Amino acid sequence: MGMLIKSMMTPRPVTVQMDDPIEIVKKIFEKTGFHHLLVLDKRVLVGIISDRDLLKTLSPYLGTEAEMSRDVATLEKRAHQIMTRTPITITAEQNIYDALEMFLKYKLSCLPVVNEEGRPVGILSWRDIFRTVHERRQKKLAKLEAERLAKEKEEMKAQAKAEKERQAMAKAALDEIVKGRACALPTDPEMIAAAGMVAAGVLQPGYQQPPGAR
Repeated sequence: MGMLIKSMMTPRPVTVQMDDPIEIVKKIFEKTGFHHLLVLDKRVLVGIISDRDLLKTLSPYLGTEAEMSRDVATLEKRAHQIMTRTPITITAEQNIYDALEMFLKYKLSCLPVVNEEGRPVGILSWRDIFRTVHERRQKKLAKLEAERLAKEKEEMKAQAKAEKERQAMAKAALDEIVKGRACALPTDPEMIAAAGMVAAGVLQPGYQQPPGAR
């Protein structure tokens, strides 16, 4: 099914009203750094304004020495005059594949996310998709690394346990040599050393050397 839009979207999108002046739109873009604003009429989505829409509307002479009253007048236009009407939308319960299809088919840079009443609940951009996919990949890699470390720890514990058991068996075999109940030359280095001590008379009693041993 894929990731749902509600897990990727930016919630609580910034909105303006249809009759808000462009000056307000400009200040919001400058303050937030967003690239899109949703335009509402009685809380229902009716349009969208991009930062490119704003740039096309504003006079290039604003804030310069060549600024004239007609340049300033561009700030008095209303949001509904520059917005894209009836934007293509998506719902929070749709998935990433629906979004990708819309982005590619309509050449969009963002998708408003609306509920059944047409009221915006979020906004989805390419950046949101990239961020979500990256974060999920990082979490998966972190999980795999944690599993690898856990497995490595278990293997080290198993090796330590095996070594402890080997040492216990070596000690038990050594005790048998010392008590004179073992006569075959062992292969473990510690047991070979003990056998040599018995042969030299250091350990008693009763270690029997194998035939031909010196």
